[in-house]
Formats: sequence, structure tokens, C-alpha cells
Amino acid sequence: HVFANFPEPPSVSGDEAAESSFHMLSADVLLEVHRTLRKGGLVTILSDNGRYLRSLASTVAGLPRSASGPPLKSVAPKSLWSGGGTAKHEDVQGVHLYHGWPGQESGHCVKASSYFDALWHQGSRTERFYMVLQKS
Repeated sequence: HVFANFPEPPSVSGDEAAESSFHMLSADVLLEVHRTLRKGGLVTILSDNGRYLRSLASTVAGLPRSASGPPLKSVAPKSLWSGGGTAKHEDVQGVHLYHGWPGQESGHCVKASSYFDALWHQGSRTERFYMVLQKS
């Protein structure tokens, strides 16, 4: 299981024109993650930046397909919540983007808080978004 918690978005400080050289989750990196995962392996990406995760979901949707399908597919809500309930989510080109904190079903065993969480909470920025992807 690969976890990417709060990855650096490609734009700096919300300025769409500003590029960051520290952007990690490019299409090339996602394809490399796919290559190293075992079949059925998971990737969970968590962020407080919904705009960035929507963009990242589009990147995932645009990855080159093989005869067996997409390299990383979105895990369906019904697979993550066998108890009947589901988290709020939206569909971005076939990739499910969930709102809230990932739970044990998504591979997160503990909801931990950091120094940055405390800073964001003071600024009333408490929304979280995540996606769970699986190697086809």
C-alpha cells in the first residue's frame, strides 16, 4: 500500500500560474508506482486541496491504458464501505474523489493530527479529500 499524505501541489499558494518544481505526483511517477505495486495493491492520496486532487484525478484518468484496462483504477465506494454507508464523493472522469478522512477501509489505521493540521484548523481550513486507487 502506498500513502501520499498532503503532497505538494504543482501550483504555489493557490496561484495557478506559479509552478512548483516539487510537484511529485506526475503521470510518470504514478506509472512508476503502478509498476512497483503488486496486483491489487492500493494507493491512497490525502490532501486538503480539493482543486489539486481533482486535477490529479484527471491525470489518473488520462494514464495510458493497456489491453487489461487502466493501470490504476478507482476503488468503488461500495468496496470501501461494506457496512452500508458511504462517504460523500464526486466522480472526476471515472475516478472517485472522497470528501473527509480516509478510514481503515482505505488503509488508514489511525486519524492522526499534525502541527499543520492545527494551523489549518485555526484558519478554518478543515476539509479533506482523498482517493483510493488499485492496481489493475
